[in-house]
Amino acid sequence: MLIKNDIWKNTNFLHSICIAAGSLYCAGLTYGTPITQNVYTIFFILFLSVLFFLNIQKINEVENKGSSFIFVQIILLNLSIAVTAQILNSPDSFFWVQDSFLTHLPESVKYTDSIKNNFQAEPDLGLRQGRMTHALTGLSFVIFGVNTFATIFVQLIFKLIVVSCIYFYCRILWGTRVAFVAIQLYGFCPTIFFYNLVLYKEGAVQALLAIILLSTLKISLQKKYIFILPTVLALFLMSGERTYITYLLLLMFPFLIYNLPFAKNIKNNLLFLTAAVILAIGGYWYNPKMFDILGAINELTNFRKLYSSFSDVLNRYNYSIPYPLAFLKIVFSPYFSMNKFKIFSDFSDLLIWGSFINQIIIFSSILGFIHSVRVKILHLYLWIPFIAFLICAAYVSPWSGRIRDSFYPLIACYAAFYLLNNKYFKKIFNISDL
Repeated sequence: MLIKNDIWKNTNFLHSICIAAGSLYCAGLTYGTPITQNVYTIFFILFLSVLFFLNIQKINEVENKGSSFIFVQIILLNLSIAVTAQILNSPDSFFWVQDSFLTHLPESVKYTDSIKNNFQAEPDLGLRQGRMTHALTGLSFVIFGVNTFATIFVQLIFKLIVVSCIYFYCRILWGTRVAFVAIQLYGFCPTIFFYNLVLYKEGAVQALLAIILLSTLKISLQKKYIFILPTVLALFLMSGERTYITYLLLLMFPFLIYNLPFAKNIKNNLLFLTAAVILAIGGYWYNPKMFDILGAINELTNFRKLYSSFSDVLNRYNYSIPYPLAFLKIVFSPYFSMNKFKIFSDFSDLLIWGSFINQIIIFSSILGFIHSVRVKILHLYLWIPFIAFLICAAYVSPWSGRIRDSFYPLIACYAAFYLLNNKYFKKIFNISDL
């Protein structure tokens, strides 16, 4: 029995299993029927859960041995699917959905053509939302050709950026063991796994958000002001991916700046207020719409009308419900429901069967946030953009868990913190106290 346990804990053996699991899952979906695709998805989610369990057995060793093997597992899982899809000629629709065909692919090809023609770009190159996604995908097309491997490869780069930022973010706030759990919650969460494979903007948005969160901690806690540069750059790039997320992230900076260690006397408070006014004037000069409250309300109303008009959205469960219920709905979306089987297939079955794990992670994150903010107000400042987003999204699109997942790097961090402070979790996984 000891020998068998040692085999399952062997890092190289687990790497081999990751390759096999990813390849078999992609093959099963490629040749499967709608029923068997759901069966294969359930087994793949079970595999991710077992992998998490086996990795956690090493948590008492991560202080000395590190967490690099988790990064290798993530790489092998995604690449094994990408390579298998090319070998078996899996349908492009597995990884290119409607948004991909309508927007992301044609915009990315424009960058590909521009690079091949020495950057002699078309006049409208990069003007649509998703510039970073399209630029890197276009570059990947130059290297690998226009195929699904190229797009999955780019999404993997974004995923590794997120995982790296999550790791260092958690190390700063809580230590290496929380970081070890957090990168797995993000890397192996089935719903997030789906978005790490498909050509959406989600990968870039989550990567930029993770960079901004880590940089703000470096500035506010470690006084490493050189990280102002990546913060500003990431905010600029975010404005080209999902503009409203940029505006929401700006909400936390006045609080974070005021949280810096300077004397809160009248003189310094006036200087802080003056700087805030100057920045506000600069922001108004750059984009007057930022301060158009009535215009923002009208825009939210228009977006609500647009999202409620989608044929696959059941309005009676989304727009005919009380606002508090809609708020809860956006927090924990997606949900397991029978109508999802009509909408989702192949890899998107991960959104159906992975919904339970997703909801456990989010619930744990909320509890982790509540526990953290009682200790230090800094955590509230870091959550202000997410809270503001949920307030708006509950009104506009309470069903859209994909957009909510823009903040999943934050969610994974606080979920890991809660779980590692939960006595039942520590008992189940035999985690010793430091």
